[in-house]
Amino acid sequence: MLLRFTVENYLIFREAATLSMEAVARIDKDKAADSVFQQGKYALLKSAAIFGANGSGKSSLIRAMELMQRMIIHSARESQANDEIDVQPFKLSEASRMAPSAFEAEFLIGSDAYRYGFEATRKEIVSEWLYLSELSGREKRLFERERSSIELGKAFAEGKGLAQRTRPNALFISVAAQFNGPVASKVLRWASGMHIISGLDDRHFQVETLELMEQDPAFAERVSQLVRSADTGISGLRISKKPQLPGVRPPEAMEWAVTSIHEPQPDGEMPVEFDLEEESEGTRKFFRMAGPVLRALQEGSILVVDELDARLHPSLVRVLVRLFNFAETNPRNAQLIFATHTTHLLDADMLRRDQIWFTEKSSIFDARLYSLAEFRPEGKAKVRNDAAYERNYLKGRYGGVPELFDFAGPLLDAKQRYDQANPQD
Repeated sequence: MLLRFTVENYLIFREAATLSMEAVARIDKDKAADSVFQQGKYALLKSAAIFGANGSGKSSLIRAMELMQRMIIHSARESQANDEIDVQPFKLSEASRMAPSAFEAEFLIGSDAYRYGFEATRKEIVSEWLYLSELSGREKRLFERERSSIELGKAFAEGKGLAQRTRPNALFISVAAQFNGPVASKVLRWASGMHIISGLDDRHFQVETLELMEQDPAFAERVSQLVRSADTGISGLRISKKPQLPGVRPPEAMEWAVTSIHEPQPDGEMPVEFDLEEESEGTRKFFRMAGPVLRALQEGSILVVDELDARLHPSLVRVLVRLFNFAETNPRNAQLIFATHTTHLLDADMLRRDQIWFTEKSSIFDARLYSLAEFRPEGKAKVRNDAAYERNYLKGRYGGVPELFDFAGPLLDAKQRYDQANPQD
């Protein structure tokens, strides 16, 4: 489970920005109370929605999470000694361009709470750390790294002798996991269990949905049920594999065929079959999303989605979010973190105030991240749980909306100048 994620000096985030999945205790009377679950001493949120104008940092936050995940899993085994690290510091400040980017995650593995993070430039890991939170609330150091110097705590004996095996552009935690260190392996498995996808690239995870359906008939039936519930007109799905055309790919390569089945009209006699590609973009997107969504719910894992609502009706987006928020459909307490423009989700019956997050650009074009639970309009009290969230957001009262200018005036002026320069006969 994720407790918090922090990023600093990466892409549009110049200052540190923290997304917290811990529930705010003083707002437990919010209507969407089923969105919280207890794990040990922690009250955690099942979902978090990130709103904001285009270019305000929503995707940058998710890219930061993906970069951290990728570094933990792959930096020790897949990077070469001279490979650059894929960090991009905030470019609009000379001081930021010269400083490292920082990433930190706090998370639960069973009953253990860890805090892990690192700082990196494009050339090297500048610092890295891992702590274990004890029941008393104090932190136990497992290891600390300053460039090539790595100090181990007594509880991280698995790291002995691995400092010299750690390249400047690789994470020590990744190296320790490659040598089967028990704690490092747990951290790597946690990172691997976080599924990060883009709603704009749904073809990428169609194969995942199909493979899960093929492996597990019960999973395939759940996908069909979910698609049926979305008012797509589809009553059933059938999947199969067909050989590729000769010369296109290796002969052993296979291509998926997905058939959607529709019940006949009153004057029909037999169900009508369509190739999935004949369905609408929204229907195909919903089908492709079914695999990652249902897998996260089945595993109790973390699903992070950029542009969740792309090509989906707002009602279908609400369906997906409710799957995570309700105990009946999310008994394993999976977590959903997503970026969206669907303002219909800004509803007290749908999301608690601590589940609603905004990104906003400042006057120097860096981003800040804040939740509705902590938002306080200048000189006013914090937002009440009976406020009209959507209406107030669209009016700009919470920030996180684009600052629009007069487009019509310049266009009309340009047309007038063109007409004057090109008089008609």
